[in-house]
Amino acid sequence: MPYFAQAVEFDWPLERVGWWEDITATDETDPVFFRNNGTLPCFPVYTCTITGALATGLTFTIGSKTFSYTGALVANDVLVVDAEAMTVTRNGTSAMAYAADDTEWPELVTGPNYLTKSSSNFTLRAVYRNRYK
Repeated sequence: MPYFAQAVEFDWPLERVGWWEDITATDETDPVFFRNNGTLPCFPVYTCTITGALATGLTFTIGSKTFSYTGALVANDVLVVDAEAMTVTRNGTSAMAYAADDTEWPELVTGPNYLTKSSSNFTLRAVYRNRYK
């Protein structure tokens, strides 16, 4: 007895990305502003690469929130600030002791988020995924 069969094929990426986030991350270094095209705030991982000595640390402001690091930094140090986990590492080692007590963890609100740095002796890179309702 003849029969009729149908088949369906589809791609199903098994990445650990929530349904509310873009599949690909946005990666920007030292722009005038970071643009969040989503409908919800997103929480980047910021990477500060030091290009010249910063004896008193650094600060950067995105929108209305300022992150402050008070420890001394030398050229080629890499500071990684995770805004969602609220952690900071210096050269791969926890550096929470140098995050100022009143520091803020800048998220990116919807639209443009203007950047202000305390010094030109470091580059600021942000990697983030836009989020949606």
